[in-house]
Amino acid sequence: MNKVKIIAEIANAHQGDFKQLIELIEKSKSTGADAIKFQWFKYDSLSTPDYEWHEIYKTLFFNEGQWIEVLKYCKELDIEVWVDVFDEWGIEMARKMQSLYHGIKLPSTIIQSKAILESILSIKKPLLIGIGGWNNEELEGLFLKIKDYEEEVIYLHGFQGYPTKTEDSNIIRITEMKNKYNLRVGYADHEDASKQTAINIPVYAYFAGAEVIEKHITLDRSLKGYDYYSSLEPEEFKEMVKAIEDAQIISGTLVIGEAERNYLSGALRAVAKTDIKKGQYVSLENVTYKRCSDSEALMPNEFEENIAYIASKDIKANEPINPKYIKKAKITIAVVGRLKSTRLPKKALLKLNGITSIERCIINSLAVPYVDEVLVATSFLEADKELENANLSGKIKVIKGDPENVLDRLLTVVEQTEADIILRVTADCPLVSPEAVEILIKEHISRQAEVTLTDLNHAVGIAADVFDSRSLKKLKSQDNEFKYTEYLSFYFKNNPDLFNLEIVSLPKKFRYPNWRLTLDEPQDYKLFQTIYEDLNVQETPVLFEDIIKYFEGNPEIAEINDNILLKWKADQKLIDEINKSTRIKLM
Repeated sequence: MNKVKIIAEIANAHQGDFKQLIELIEKSKSTGADAIKFQWFKYDSLSTPDYEWHEIYKTLFFNEGQWIEVLKYCKELDIEVWVDVFDEWGIEMARKMQSLYHGIKLPSTIIQSKAILESILSIKKPLLIGIGGWNNEELEGLFLKIKDYEEEVIYLHGFQGYPTKTEDSNIIRITEMKNKYNLRVGYADHEDASKQTAINIPVYAYFAGAEVIEKHITLDRSLKGYDYYSSLEPEEFKEMVKAIEDAQIISGTLVIGEAERNYLSGALRAVAKTDIKKGQYVSLENVTYKRCSDSEALMPNEFEENIAYIASKDIKANEPINPKYIKKAKITIAVVGRLKSTRLPKKALLKLNGITSIERCIINSLAVPYVDEVLVATSFLEADKELENANLSGKIKVIKGDPENVLDRLLTVVEQTEADIILRVTADCPLVSPEAVEILIKEHISRQAEVTLTDLNHAVGIAADVFDSRSLKKLKSQDNEFKYTEYLSFYFKNNPDLFNLEIVSLPKKFRYPNWRLTLDEPQDYKLFQTIYEDLNVQETPVLFEDIIKYFEGNPEIAEINDNILLKWKADQKLIDEINKSTRIKLM
């Protein structure tokens, strides 16, 4: 919280005695108050001769020369001055003496006067505005008038009765005014000065959010002079100042202190649950939380900021996870595509409710949690140049590589992005499922896999292949022709001795193996057009749960392309050739 400003309100406690006024100023300074406040008025400007207080106003009046002397003395004492203005004479004084005081207080009794308000605003000094007694609806018009005022404005809550009953303090209104109207608020206290609450209530107001505390001061309350009811004597005022200073210390700051931080040296830290080899994933599966001697080891909340890290050294069981021993695993999705299709020419650029199919794939890929980057991986051939514009208006990168060798293209992505985990999504899958891909990422990490693939017991076109970037480099290092890299997963399925391969079965909600959500034939295009137009999807992802609901209500749509078999499933000769070519002969 900000430092509160404490204003000693002298008001009429001087009893019209100039020497007593000077003594009040000196005593106010000695209490530790930040500022003092005077009331400026002239009897014949403030009231008519028949008003009951008119003669008393005469006895309390100081002329312009006296006030100039007072203000200059306050400047010598280095204490800030605020002035209450009640009438035209006070406003004129405020205008003439601008250089000698800090700000103006508008009492709540005059703020509804448009003429007075405009006159005071024209002086352009910081303002305290009393709002005691006015309800929110009445004040809202005032807030509108003040909202463009360029100087500091603080609204002072506080019931103006003398003395204020404790039950009428309504401290809660400070918080309401700050929260509801986003105002700076203070508190003008008029509690019975003989009660302990006269010191306590300003402290309560501070904790409620008051930035200014205004409190009356008097030399001797027993003399029962003007304004004595709620006025603290100098020693009492000093006690209140000390109580508010203590409250500010107790309130503290948003900065965690060294002592408080040192206490956390005994807090739980991330510790290896088992031995972790250099290069392995460091995740919730192989980490636990314990107290340890390494004060730099990650706290649970720090460790859980990321789904996985990679160990940069061997970490023994029970060894703290120090940030120096790990790096965040970077996860990249490569949307792999070209424009060479003959069955459905330039299928990646076909529009689905106004957006190309490949960009639909990108949009869904961007919705996958934990992913650091999504990009397009195409070829450097002129025939694929149009795909450079499939980048969501420049939001993602397009990386160009080998036109035929998908392995080389993915390795180009790894090299340019420094990805640790790379997911291959084919551009002909506009409805790749963010939910399913999230599961595959988690399974890949928890199983410490090099490659994670799915079985075939789910809707076609919703999953991704997950590769540790080192697995791609390992595959590339083998002596092989790499003829069928379009079917890259076969190289891993057919070489179980070379790779730590995990085959994942997606949960039950994804198990619709008869649904074909891949774009390769005219019937597929008709299916996707119908889905996107019926759902009226704009530039937002479509989740698999949305497709389930849609097909449940429109089962005939799912049948549009259910007679089409995947090429590598239907052509046994091709299947045999792929299996043969993708088996690596170990030396």
